Amino acid sequence: MQTIRARPLAKPPGIAEAVEWANAATILEKGGSPWPEAFRRAIGVLIKDEEDLSYIAPELGRIVEEALA
Repeated sequence: MQTIRARPLAKPPGIAEAVEWANAATILEKGGSPWPEAFRRAIGVLIKDEEDLSYIAPELGRIVEEALA
């Protein structure tokens, strides 16, 4: 969360988006998606602006790896 919020986004995610993302990722994980995949699949809940999503997309793999470390 902090890594994503630190980026210069047009619409940085707030607390509500963080809670929604955590719930979505948890549901996906319980549905059978491994955690890194659940994180990636739920990212649209966290980052709602298309340009921000395009900006973050190339770094998403590294962000997930750092979160899992």
